[in-house]
Amino acid sequence: MYAVALAPAKSTATAEEVASAGAERVAARETSAVGARLAAVCDMIEEHRRNVGTPISARRAAAINAMIDDVAATAAEGRPRTGRRKRRLGSACWYEEVCRLGEGGFGVVAKARRRASGQVVSVKSLKPGSRDDDEGVCDLLREACFMAACQGDPSHVGLHGVARSPGTRDYSLVMDFVGPTILLDVNRRRRQRDGAFPEADVRRVMRQLLAGAEAMHWHGIVHRDIKPANILVGDGGTLKI
Repeated sequence: MYAVALAPAKSTATAEEVASAGAERVAARETSAVGARLAAVCDMIEEHRRNVGTPISARRAAAINAMIDDVAATAAEGRPRTGRRKRRLGSACWYEEVCRLGEGGFGVVAKARRRASGQVVSVKSLKPGSRDDDEGVCDLLREACFMAACQGDPSHVGLHGVARSPGTRDYSLVMDFVGPTILLDVNRRRRQRDGAFPEADVRRVMRQLLAGAEAMHWHGIVHRDIKPANILVGDGGTLKI
């Protein structure tokens, strides 16, 4: 659900940013504990990407997953955690697919159920043949990084973790199951109201989307593909990017 670009770790604040947001706000973003961890894990992924022809190993993927878990924990709690036991890489065998929800340029999303607890989740996997396998894995792990940085924010889909099919290099993202896309939801509401979509609803939608964008920008993340297919509607009309 993300197509994102990470801002460099060094200062990139423009005069306009400082003038509009305030020097204190920009400085806080750039020294964010989440942002620092996010930059470190993305650097590791990009370093591997530059080593063309070297498949990402299960050990390296597990190390990146541990860093992603650290980013998520820091984002959710608002401060770094110390002495925390690292969570191991999940297994795709833990989940049973219920139905296919949709697919994008390189990923396929399915509704699934965790076998042990019955918890309903969404699982995003790489579409077979969509691109070079290793390139796709790097993109999937980058997406997990950016989701982790927004962990706990009400305007973003929550990340449960990264899962791997045993004995393979097939990786998946396990996320909250939310609901339909905003496009389907708006069309349904318009049919119920004879084509009308009130201004109050538009304002409510935009407030939530701008709040979600602000949460990403706070950590130096730019979302380059915000569109109806990437916005989900949860209970009570809550939007999730």
